[in-house]
Amino acid sequence: MVEAVKPKARMLKYRNQGSLMFFAMKLVSIFTLSSLLFLPISFSQENSSQILSNTYQIGVNDVLEISVYDELDLTQEVRVTTNGFISYPLLGRIKVTGMTINGLEDYVRTSLAKDYIRNPQVKVFVKEFSNVFVYGQVKKPGPVPFNGGMTVVQAITTAGGFSDIANKRKVRIIRSGDDEKKKMIKVNISSITKGNGEDKLLQPGDTVVVPESFF
Repeated sequence: MVEAVKPKARMLKYRNQGSLMFFAMKLVSIFTLSSLLFLPISFSQENSSQILSNTYQIGVNDVLEISVYDELDLTQEVRVTTNGFISYPLLGRIKVTGMTINGLEDYVRTSLAKDYIRNPQVKVFVKEFSNVFVYGQVKKPGPVPFNGGMTVVQAITTAGGFSDIANKRKVRIIRSGDDEKKKMIKVNISSITKGNGEDKLLQPGDTVVVPESFF
């Protein structure tokens, strides 16, 4: 005769299975995050560049380097004026604020191909940013207009503040040094808001990363 499983025993069995599955999922998440944190900087730079090219909107005071392959006279370093324009050879004044990097590349490529150069290969690179970037567990991730004296707390506030699952003790600032190497600065926002730490000043182009709190 097969012994019947009592309802309470069955519920306890499923509850234990559910707890084990939840714990396993947490371990996988932690392992994945840890792996990402220790990726080589070159990998992070490559992916960051791809993301910026597609999403970053050019802002006032950005410094852009525009180059056209095998056309040295058309390689120019320009700063976006306060009214959002740049001046570029052959094309004159171009309204660039609000354009993405890819969008400006397409515009310059199309304009040069129309009247001047056959199949030009155009590349746009942002040498100096007028924004900082806030990513991760904030309510409005993305670029934030930089103001002189802006701190990491102010940037996070401008990005809508923390999400419900943000880890406020392990915020990171990623900064490019003069040697183009990335520097990581650890910030404990919880300590700062309690008066036990000093808020960190940001620089144009800084990236603030707010990780998820797993427990």
